[in-house]
Amino acid sequence: EFPAALDAAAKDPDEEVRKTATRLGVQTPPAAGRPAGAVPARGGAGDKLAALAAVIANGTIPEKQNALASIAGIDGRAADEFVGRWFDDFLGGKVAPELRLDVVEAASKRAALKERVAKYEAGLDPKDDIAKWRVCLAGGSVDEGRKIFLERAEVSCVRCHKINGEGGEVGPELGGIITRQTRDYILQSIVHPNASIAAGFESALVTLKNNTTYAGVIKSDTAEELELNSPEDGPLKIKKSDIKAREKGLSGMPEGFADQLTRVDLRNLVEFLASLK
Repeated sequence: EFPAALDAAAKDPDEEVRKTATRLGVQTPPAAGRPAGAVPARGGAGDKLAALAAVIANGTIPEKQNALASIAGIDGRAADEFVGRWFDDFLGGKVAPELRLDVVEAASKRAALKERVAKYEAGLDPKDDIAKWRVCLAGGSVDEGRKIFLERAEVSCVRCHKINGEGGEVGPELGGIITRQTRDYILQSIVHPNASIAAGFESALVTLKNNTTYAGVIKSDTAEELELNSPEDGPLKIKKSDIKAREKGLSGMPEGFADQLTRVDLRNLVEFLASLK
């Protein structure tokens, strides 16, 4: 019987199985003798909310994150008030860094809390260019972040960056980056890549006397020759005598890059990069 299987899954030693049981329990219409914290496969919104609250109180960080996301599937005032209390704690700095994004996401999906979320976002420091994304600094999945870096075609991270010598050459080596930079820097480099370009990866846009233009990372710059590594054209050696105009270029990683990712994706990517040794 499905409820019995769901209860067994809620006690499984595998965290991913337990998380799946939580999601399915919310989606299906309590079973007798179910384990503490298991989301009932039958019962009303109150039963499911109580079970999710138990997971949030006693589960692992990923289980708590999963439970907060699952509350989106529960309608009603009690769920609104539950998420609202968590959002108040978030605003008061009382929520663990690993759960901040999940609380904001849960609140933003509830019509009763949208005005409060909008007020919070409007009050973010306009001088802090990563204020909107600071909730993504902790709590990500290394495995999911690795998949984004290596496999997500729309961002193509590995095309430009190396990890321990493997990958592209347009961007800086990212192996051990957390030993050189902070998580704030990693996040800023993703959402605002032109804010701080890594030393040795400054770029240039050159227009030749025949009106051909090239852009790329400067690999060498002598009195006679400029060597660029262009994402489009590969390695280029350009005689200075052939250059009509030269401008400081932008980062090889385009502005708007972060728009290809959700905030959960960003958190996972930051976590993966921060894990690299």
